[in-house]
Formats: sequence, C-alpha cells, structure tokens
Amino acid sequence: MIKKLSVLILILAAFVLGVFFDGYIYCVTCGAENFIDINNDGERDYLEKYSGKFLSETQEDRNFDSEYDVITTFTDGYLDSAILDNDFNGTFETHLKYFMGQPQKLFVDLDEDKKIDATISFKDGVIKEFSIINSETGTVLYSEDYYFDLTMTQYNKFKEIRNQLK
Repeated sequence: MIKKLSVLILILAAFVLGVFFDGYIYCVTCGAENFIDINNDGERDYLEKYSGKFLSETQEDRNFDSEYDVITTFTDGYLDSAILDNDFNGTFETHLKYFMGQPQKLFVDLDEDKKIDATISFKDGVIKEFSIINSETGTVLYSEDYYFDLTMTQYNKFKEIRNQLK
C-alpha cells in the first residue's frame, strides 16, 4: 500500500511537468546559462542551459541543500526527459520520458536498487496504465488501466477551465 501511494504521489510530479510545460521552449535573449538563487543563499537553485536559442536543460534544487533534485532535458527545444530525486537523498529514483513535450512513460525505483519497481504509461499526456513490477524477476505484480472517456459536455467544460488557468 505504501509503495502504491508513493508511486501515486510521483504521478503528481509527472502531471505538473506535463501541464506547466507545453513542451517547446526557446529564448531569444538568454545566455548559455541562466540561474536563479531563490532563497538568497548564494547557491544556484534553478539553472537553465541553452543550446543556441533553445533550452537544452534545467536543474532545480527544490529543498535548497545545494544539490539538484530535478534535471530536465530538452531536444531542439522540446521537453525530452526528466529525472527526479523526490526523497532528497541524492539518488534520482524517478525517470520520466517525453515525446514532443508529452509524457510517455514514468519509471520509478522505489527501493533505489537501480531496478524499476513501477511504471506509468501515458497516451496523449493522460495516464493510460499504472504497473508495479517485481524488480528481481521483472514480472508485473499489479497493473491497472485507465480510460479517459469524456462526454463532449465534460470535455468542453474541462477545456474552458484549462483556458482560464492559462
């Protein structure tokens, strides 16, 4: 139950990355690196790296311990992948893969043995499948499919709310 809850919390991280990035980011006046010191301790808490005019990587220190906890990479300005250290112990246990800015697959190593313990698959940016995996054998212990089937009325209301948030 704890593992399932932990993985569901990680879904939120994937959702946040997927919702707040439209996938394509570029900068006209930015240098090769830009950073922000959020808590004024003299350390880089958020770093952006550029390749030409395109964002190529971001690094975030979410708990202000001078260690980056999220590293996000971009290819030709499109969100490509992200690795996250959600328990702030220095190990990136969550890996998220994107295609053209849309999340495709989330891999989680809950016990940090460098083997995948859970996966979440996405279709069109929406969770499609959640699986818990036996990291020793690679077999699926639990799997659940999700279907996002909105009526047109529900879809229009959802679209209206999303547009208000922009």
